[in-house]
Amino acid sequence: MLNAPHIVVGAHLTPKKLGSIEYQLFEVAREAIHRGAKVDFVFSGPVPSKVREHFSLPGQPSFVALPPPTTPDGRKQWAVELARLRADVYWLHFLPVVGSVIPTVRRDVPAARIVLTDHVSRGFAKQPLWRATLSRWRAAHYAKSVDHYIAVSDFIAKRLRGFDRVPADRITTVHNGVDLQRFSADTERGDHLTSVTYMRPEKGTRVFLEALAVLKERGMSPQCFLLGEGPELERHRQYASESGLTQVQFPGERLDVPSFFRGARAAVVPSLWPEAFGLAAAEALAMGVPVVASRVGGLQEVVEDGVSGYLVPPGDHEALADALERFIRDPDHSRQMGQAGRRRAEALFDLRDCVRRITDVLLN
Repeated sequence: MLNAPHIVVGAHLTPKKLGSIEYQLFEVAREAIHRGAKVDFVFSGPVPSKVREHFSLPGQPSFVALPPPTTPDGRKQWAVELARLRADVYWLHFLPVVGSVIPTVRRDVPAARIVLTDHVSRGFAKQPLWRATLSRWRAAHYAKSVDHYIAVSDFIAKRLRGFDRVPADRITTVHNGVDLQRFSADTERGDHLTSVTYMRPEKGTRVFLEALAVLKERGMSPQCFLLGEGPELERHRQYASESGLTQVQFPGERLDVPSFFRGARAAVVPSLWPEAFGLAAAEALAMGVPVVASRVGGLQEVVEDGVSGYLVPPGDHEALADALERFIRDPDHSRQMGQAGRRRAEALFDLRDCVRRITDVLLN
């Protein structure tokens, strides 16, 4: 292990929540500090005081807020700042391998170890053949700038080996972790449905609303909480209003996500694209709530079809409605599958195991 290493955690996100990926970032930092490391952070935006107070990390880490690395100027600022920090280890998130940031750090801090957690299920199936071939070549070329990859699912690990030509010994699969105490199981079962997402088209929220319209035609109008923000939020509100889905509420982005999962009849993850993992699904399972999710990407590793929930074809609102109807009509069925989901979360998605394994990768 490195002697008192300096780790820089760089993530293209603004850590506004007390769940999701924030828990992983801050708890790995806590464990690394406990093992003698110095840790600093670089984010796309400031860390709110509520988040800092909640995690209250020792060691007085610095928090650098930069503009998003989605423009040439933003990418330049990220490259310059990361190199300026002269870390021993860079643990990076949501930064593209192709581009200027990671190769610049590789060039300017050649002795550093770069570890990239890959959360993104990119692919080239929708591109013309020539562009897909070029994209794959560029991805494989730039991937050499990264010393080690942490894949959030076997689905991502397979893509890294296939598209990016990353050798298997440079990839460690670590499923995203869930705080099993914060997302604790509840034996009580209400009648509401919950979905937590970022509202853009590929997340499939419109499909969920269409499924709710089908359920309404069948005489069922369960209360539903659609948590999150995003560019499609107002369209979804309008569709719900025009469809008479008066039971649907849009609470926005919340810090108290567990309270919306608690007692839910089911959680819904209706993604249209291949999710890299599906952390909202894992959080629901941890709370003993069964999940209805699309049969895509890493979601197939989170939800065990027919045991802890159901997997349905992406975009099929009728199939989604059918699966939800089973839970709505039979709370005992929901409870039994929810208990199986909790056992699955305990076995596969415990944050403590996730933190230990990632810290081992960073420090060894």
